[in-house]
Amino acid sequence: MRKTTISMTLVALVLVAAGCGGGGSSSSGQLSASELKSKANQICSDLNDKTKNVSKSEDFDAALKATNDAIKKLKALQPPASMKAKYQAFLDELDAGVPVLTKLVKAVDDKNLSEATKLVPQADQVDRRANAAARAIGLDSCAQE
Repeated sequence: MRKTTISMTLVALVLVAAGCGGGGSSSSGQLSASELKSKANQICSDLNDKTKNVSKSEDFDAALKATNDAIKKLKALQPPASMKAKYQAFLDELDAGVPVLTKLVKAVDDKNLSEATKLVPQADQVDRRANAAARAIGLDSCAQE
């Protein structure tokens, strides 16, 4: 039962952390609010599809890689000035989740159930904060629970 809880928590964290990314369309690279939301939500949906069947140790490693790739993409986005602070708060929450996710994946890879179990509350906490930050700027696909 604990392994299932850990797997579900990992998937939830991956889905949230994975969240967003893309490029810019204006000459300055700065996106409009609707462009940012559209690009970010599309990347989140794509990542959610990639990580929805995480169940084995190898899948966790692939999900972690996909998450890190998505975070790089979302950091390349340039939000409009009106969303900059809230978007940065979202990025900050994602950055805070990466070390927890990395440790959780390592614990699962090492079959260290005790360590993984200790990380679950941290992962849940990061998950809630990242979801709230995503919802605050309309990134619904990034805030799936």
